[in-house]
Amino acid sequence: MSFYYIIESYSFSCSFTNRHFYLSLLRKRDSLTGHQNSHRRLTEGMASLKFPLEILAVFVIISVILLPVAHAQSPSPAPAPTSDGTSIDQGIAFVLMMVALALTYFIH
Repeated sequence: MSFYYIIESYSFSCSFTNRHFYLSLLRKRDSLTGHQNSHRRLTEGMASLKFPLEILAVFVIISVILLPVAHAQSPSPAPAPTSDGTSIDQGIAFVLMMVALALTYFIH
């Protein structure tokens, strides 16, 4: 039993104003289904556009990932700078501070 049959049988058992109201609802329902059908036809036509858009999206993502690699700086020809002695001094200071901390811990 369809929706249309139920509404139609109910509308004839009601007064004229109610019948008019329900018939207008049926017209609106029919117009909506027509709209949905036209929308379905539009989306079916757009289904052919989905495939190229997915390929384009993959291409854009790969390009965004590889673009920084293409513009990366080349390594400098000069050798890395050698130690100027300050890091050696900091290492000696660290060892002396650890010795002082250990002595303080054992004495107390």
